[in-house]
Amino acid sequence: MRVIPPRMGCEQCDSESLKGHKFCSNCGTKLAAASAQNSKPETERRQITVLFYDLVGSTQLSTSVEPEDFRDAIANFHNVASAAVRPFDAFVGAHVGDGGIIYFGYPVAREDAAECAILSGLALTEAVSQITLPNGEKAQARVGIATGTSIVGRIEEGDTGNSAVGKVTSLAARLQSYAKPGQCVIAERTRRLVGGLFKLEDLGIIEAKGFTDDVHAFGVVSRQETDRFRALRGSGPELIGRKEQTNALRQKWEAVLGGENQTCLVVGEAGVGKSRLIADFVNSIDHTNIAFIPCFCAPHSRQAALRPFISRFRNVAGATDHKTAPCIKALDERLAPRTSELDRHLIRRLIGIECDTPAQAQAMTSVQLRKATIEALINQIDLLSNDQPALVLIEDMHWADPSSRDLVEKTLARTDLGRVFVIMTGRPEVDETWTKASSVDRIELPPFTPSESQALINQVLGAQASPSMVKAISERAGGIALFVEELTKAVLDSDAHVPGDVANGFELQSTFSLPETLQDSLLARLDQLGEAKRIAQIASVVGREFTQSDLARVAPDLTPLIERGCAILHKSGMTTALSGETSAYQFRHVLIQEIAYSTLVRGERREYNARLLEALEKDANAQSSIDAERWAHYAKEADQPARAIHYWLLAGQDSLRMFAMNEAEARLRRGIDLINQVGDPRERARLELELLLTLGKVLLAQVGHANPETGKVFARAKILAEERGDRAKLLSRVDKSLQP
Repeated sequence: MRVIPPRMGCEQCDSESLKGHKFCSNCGTKLAAASAQNSKPETERRQITVLFYDLVGSTQLSTSVEPEDFRDAIANFHNVASAAVRPFDAFVGAHVGDGGIIYFGYPVAREDAAECAILSGLALTEAVSQITLPNGEKAQARVGIATGTSIVGRIEEGDTGNSAVGKVTSLAARLQSYAKPGQCVIAERTRRLVGGLFKLEDLGIIEAKGFTDDVHAFGVVSRQETDRFRALRGSGPELIGRKEQTNALRQKWEAVLGGENQTCLVVGEAGVGKSRLIADFVNSIDHTNIAFIPCFCAPHSRQAALRPFISRFRNVAGATDHKTAPCIKALDERLAPRTSELDRHLIRRLIGIECDTPAQAQAMTSVQLRKATIEALINQIDLLSNDQPALVLIEDMHWADPSSRDLVEKTLARTDLGRVFVIMTGRPEVDETWTKASSVDRIELPPFTPSESQALINQVLGAQASPSMVKAISERAGGIALFVEELTKAVLDSDAHVPGDVANGFELQSTFSLPETLQDSLLARLDQLGEAKRIAQIASVVGREFTQSDLARVAPDLTPLIERGCAILHKSGMTTALSGETSAYQFRHVLIQEIAYSTLVRGERREYNARLLEALEKDANAQSSIDAERWAHYAKEADQPARAIHYWLLAGQDSLRMFAMNEAEARLRRGIDLINQVGDPRERARLELELLLTLGKVLLAQVGHANPETGKVFARAKILAEERGDRAKLLSRVDKSLQP
């Protein structure tokens, strides 16, 4: 009988979690306390964004007021700060005196963690500025924000002990100390993640105690009311492929110009290129005599009623950032000419313009006001379409708040709308009832084909990529346009690429780090797996392909969870089942495997790789062949360099027997790269000699004995052979190599 670990439910979202987990893996809500023996803390590596804040002038305040008043002021300061950041999925960590630390992307990752951190910083400084201190002065806070990789253990809310460890926390603290009163200062990595979502002031290179590298800082001025796609991705590369989808959109637009009403939902997984497709279509049409109404849903405002439409009308009213007040005159000039006074009032009220309330609105209940406001927005679309075709764009419907979804449903139910084209984008999880209506055409956006991925790589490089570069990037990206683009950009920014020498070939090394622009998005998908996340981590040790028996080898203690976890992974789309196999799977993208593996701390990586290698070696026999290259990887990750070299040697010899000289040389040199990590001098010399003698044979076949590299290899082999007393062995191997 299988023993299934006891589980408990989350009171917030009703998801189940393994007993012993402190937070819901789905929504991050703190769970009921577990018993002591089942609450062993888990530790993992992950990218997080850290916010440090403190109260300006707290020392002076402490010396000028009564201790009790000072204590109450500090407590109130922290309470106000915590309340200000709560809407942005912030996780409040330690309160230390007059300062505090707040985490984003923990315990559940979010693809907008950096954005939420900055929004929190702005909200925190604004909220704190409303506090009157015991000495009669207004309070001011300073905020520093940094993003980076950290080792995260169990962080209790308000806990001053166990927390995130890494230089990212120190950097956030340094930026906070550099900030001026009321200012939010961010690091370069955070700036890259938020693109043009915020108006920033370049503070240049600042002095940060303890940091040897330059620290580039930026002051946050305000939030921009802008197109998220353009703010985060810029104009982007030229659209590649997508002819079928583009033609479908153009045909629908022609129908709208002919007087019809059209609606479509463009569906595809994150990063596949939905926004890029829409941007190209919108730019291709004539905007001279159309009403264009772009609205953008955001992950941090899924509970903010009608936020996409509020942002749009605030922009229309001249409020391009959160500090600028909307202008009633600018709004009225842009509203449809026949807008009723009630609708004008409701839209003004919606975007925060104070004005006299008409008698009709005064008599309404809150429920009636909500309904009337939604109708006012739909009426705007209707009235604008009477004079000219209207194009309504609603991006990222998977993040839409309930009121916005209600507005869309009511818009689709209106049969009297004229020349209106409603285009929505969403991920596959968008499954509202109205999406299945006959009036909504669904346009699927599949991943790129290999040739389309290659075209995008070449476009980003500005040159023809080598086959090895295309293969290395395409295998990781799995046809997801964003992954292809960001990986290619990361290659250009890394030491792995030589500018101007693209055609000479390239191979991504195992030490190549995932771009920070992808880590939050991939981590968010991983964290949503709940209990299956642990299975994804274990599977990542095995490789892109794995079986349930492989997982049992790595983590026999998780056997009760393996079958269930694999089913969850498959259902989520993270893995696909291998054909003809009932318990064999493949990660859909190599990047998913890599992000899962990156979350394991070094000790776990070593332990799991060692377990797997030992199990494979135990199962092997003289008649069975082994995957020496794969086993070499396991040995290296297990921090067993001698065993890794042994398998690289076997892998090189396998290639040599097949006369695959280039592959043989590459494998043997991977072993040579590890030689200095072998601690035992005699074992080190023995392994190096074997590698060099085999490599020498390969070089003789490739470039001949007169080549300087061949001579260098045999010269080193001669020294080692003489030191070991193996000169006869050396001569014998060289003689055989020279034989025709």
